[in-house]
Amino acid sequence: MATKFKRVGKIMPAPPKHWVGNGFNVYPVFSHLAFSEALSPWLMFDYAAPKHFEPTKKRLGVGQHPHRGFETITIAFQGGVEHADSVGNRDVIGPGDVQWMTAGRGIMYAPACEKSNSSASAGRACDEASMPRVPFITAAYAPHTLAPSCLPSCLPHCLPSCLLS
Repeated sequence: MATKFKRVGKIMPAPPKHWVGNGFNVYPVFSHLAFSEALSPWLMFDYAAPKHFEPTKKRLGVGQHPHRGFETITIAFQGGVEHADSVGNRDVIGPGDVQWMTAGRGIMYAPACEKSNSSASAGRACDEASMPRVPFITAAYAPHTLAPSCLPSCLPHCLPSCLLS
C-alpha cells in the first residue's frame, strides 16, 4: 500500500516563546494564525518546553480565568499539570496523561504546574450550549501516548492527529 502524503499548506517561522502566567513558558506553534479561520476547528496549539523551577512557596501556573465555547486538550510529557475548576474538578496529570476539558457554556479554570514540567495544549471550538466536563485520561488507559523523545520535531504535525486517533 502506497503512503499518501498531505500537502504542506504553509511554512511558518518558529514563534518566540512567551509566559502564560508564571508557570508555563510556551511556544504558540500556530503563532499569528491562532484563533483564526485558517485553523478551524482548531483554535490554538501551545507547547511548553521542559522547564525546571527553583524551589518556591509561590504557586506556579495561571490564575483563575474563564473558558467558554472551546475544548482544551492537554498532554503532560514531564512533571505534572494540575487542573482545578469551578465545577469541582481537581486532578494532576503526569507524563503521558491527557486532560480533555470541554468548557461548553462556561467554566472558571486555574492550571498550575510542578517544579519541573513539559506539556502541550491544543484548543478547538465546541458547542457553547454543552455542559462543562473534564475527563482525565491516564497514560495506562490512553490509546496513544507520545514519548518525550519525539519532541519537539513532531509537535506541529503529530499532536492534534494523535489526540484524535
